[in-house]
Amino acid sequence: MRACLFLACAALAAAPGPQTFTLPSGLRCQLLENHDQPLIRAELAVRWDGEPRPGLGGFLAQLMRAGGAGTYTRPEFNRALDDLGITFGFESGPGLYRWTLATDSRSQEPAMELLADAVFRPAFDMGTLGAQRLAVGRQFTAAGAQDRGRARFLWALGDPSVELPLVAGAVDAMDFTELQAFRRRVVRPENASLVLHGDLSLVQAKELVFLHFGLWGPGPRTAPPGTTPQAAAEPRLLEVLDGGEAELWAGRSAAGCDPAVRELLEDLLQQLPRVLSPGLVGEWGVGPGRPLLLKVKAGAGARDGLVAAFLRTLEGMRTQGFTEQDLDRARARWKARVAALPLHPQDLVRRLQEGVLDPAFAARVEAVRLKEVNEALAALLAPADLRYLLLGGDAALVQKAEAAGLGPAVAIN
Repeated sequence: MRACLFLACAALAAAPGPQTFTLPSGLRCQLLENHDQPLIRAELAVRWDGEPRPGLGGFLAQLMRAGGAGTYTRPEFNRALDDLGITFGFESGPGLYRWTLATDSRSQEPAMELLADAVFRPAFDMGTLGAQRLAVGRQFTAAGAQDRGRARFLWALGDPSVELPLVAGAVDAMDFTELQAFRRRVVRPENASLVLHGDLSLVQAKELVFLHFGLWGPGPRTAPPGTTPQAAAEPRLLEVLDGGEAELWAGRSAAGCDPAVRELLEDLLQQLPRVLSPGLVGEWGVGPGRPLLLKVKAGAGARDGLVAAFLRTLEGMRTQGFTEQDLDRARARWKARVAALPLHPQDLVRRLQEGVLDPAFAARVEAVRLKEVNEALAALLAPADLRYLLLGGDAALVQKAEAAGLGPAVAIN
């Protein structure tokens, strides 16, 4: 273990730090040189906020996945990637679109051209819109009540893993003009950052980015009238009655948590005991861009005690917190993971996008004190701000949850 950590630290020390430059359009670029292999990885992220209607950003992401790019139809775009041996990916999250690719050095120019096509020259038409509406409708119809319940619960927390729409028919009101206007407003170079990692010099990186992204101009800066996002009026307790294995979830957005504190909380929560009592197993987590989630699953003989045990656990976490020894161990594990990032290029690029490799961020993690961590945990677990989801319950469990102040419950069928 020590040998692996030593090698990882040596690799990080030998690797040059990020080199940065910015295009006149506002696109921020970072380069991590690594000439060990003739490979290049690129990740471009666009961050935005404010949807005129819930789910618009997610449905636009589906259209961009299904449609073409530049002069290519989607099948032609995929064939062009395959012909050059390019690994390509696209994902969306709350207020985020992210494109990634990996290629060999010889294919860097056509690869970057294809990336530029995908980012600021996506192509979809009314036919694509209609097909995706039908696909989403079939997906919603085919989903079970538990899937719908999870999707609705996670959507309310801003979780990027949500794929189902909030309610049936939610995408039917999204017309082609609105979707295109929204894309032009949010997919702008001023909102974007590009990370390049691999067999490139700074001169080569600048030439490559200016050539393929230099014409990406800024779009409209403000939302059109009437598109101010509305707060979600979601119930605090959702429930799915199916008599199966029972699970109780609690969650809330962690967007306001200090990123350095959240990094340590992510590790600390993973170290908590999972077995609460016979038949009750817990799972706790929070991560970059994701909400705080706490789950307890009850076996057949432990259903009656599910609600009380879960609330006791939450209260214990909120009031007891962690110790200095817990924090020291979490900080040491965090440093070891950062030191090992050069051994995992994909994680390295992602964490650079998140700002983890910034020396100022490392200094902030080092400066985090126990009081900050425990206060942040207590704030995240404030009962009034938590939402709940009861899966596989029955009428008796719903009554217990409502009596404990988690409800009133709203059923998902």
